[in-house]
Amino acid sequence: MFEPAQNQSASPGNGSDPLLAPYLAASSSAGIDTQLAQLITLHADPLIDVILRTRLARSGGSADGSSNEEDIASAAREHLIGQLTALHQEAREPIRDFRAYIASTTYAAWAESLRARHPSRALFLNRLRYLLEGRSPQRGFALWKDADGVKWCGLAPWTGRPGGPSPKLQWLLVDADAAVGEALGGLDPAQLVLPELIARIFRWLGGPIELRDLTTALAEVPGVAGTPAHATGDACAAFDPRQSPAEDLIWKEYLGWLWSEIGTLSDRQRRAFLLHSEILREFELLGIASIRSVALALGLAAVELAELWNRLPLDDLTTASMLQCTRQQVINLRRVARDKLGEAWRVWKSGAGNKHAGSPS
Repeated sequence: MFEPAQNQSASPGNGSDPLLAPYLAASSSAGIDTQLAQLITLHADPLIDVILRTRLARSGGSADGSSNEEDIASAAREHLIGQLTALHQEAREPIRDFRAYIASTTYAAWAESLRARHPSRALFLNRLRYLLEGRSPQRGFALWKDADGVKWCGLAPWTGRPGGPSPKLQWLLVDADAAVGEALGGLDPAQLVLPELIARIFRWLGGPIELRDLTTALAEVPGVAGTPAHATGDACAAFDPRQSPAEDLIWKEYLGWLWSEIGTLSDRQRRAFLLHSEILREFELLGIASIRSVALALGLAAVELAELWNRLPLDDLTTASMLQCTRQQVINLRRVARDKLGEAWRVWKSGAGNKHAGSPS
């Protein structure tokens, strides 16, 4: 059975999404059933429906309530009911963001369906893991778990580094086909060996990505599943996944643009976005912005930022405490910030002030 990524700490009962409070407070069998039914009917089913219809439309399938769509929705719903029951019995860790957990469960059910219907894609994912785990002749990649057990992947120097939201990652999750096309510079995936394909995507992203997100995105891109595992002869050993000096320059130019664009966000949007993003370290590391400038952008004294530095990126509850708002408000602020940056990036990429047609976002 599929299992969505878990991003919760292991303290049963406490710390769950306030949306679940009435359900968790119910004590009678009738009350528990009523509250559970409301959670599924009012919150889970509408979101499951939107996600599956979007996925089916993008994959060229039917979004008219086909039996396959119903099967996936049923699998997601069944898993949610099981996990909510376990949560009420304090037999699992908290579900801190119920809507996010619904989405994660649905994406996992969708991926499970793809694996069942398309064995070749399952074989591709196995080859991908084989590459990332360093079991092939090609080196330079890594696969690791964070403290919550979430699997991340990327270039070897990124090992252990937490990922974070960015306009590029958002684009990959929303429209994988177009994003991968941008990452590959318009090349047909079938023309590339797997190490080069993955390296190009990693370099385009500029940071780690959850293995679940990478595999779900790639499964929807035509031609990716048929990418050969390696080239013949010595070509495989000759491929270098590291970023070239030219690509480093483009990435630095993009970060300069992003730093200036972040200044157009409201104070709360800027703080919600930056405090949750690993990219904050890149600004300082590459000389885009000093610690003092970053602190000013966050409304902090330099000494306050220094104390937080090794804890970055911060979780949403910590950020909410700093902003004196709710966790959901932090999520909403960050979503608005990402949307604004994404729109600004599309304008920037189209040519206004951008001399690199393939610059990252």
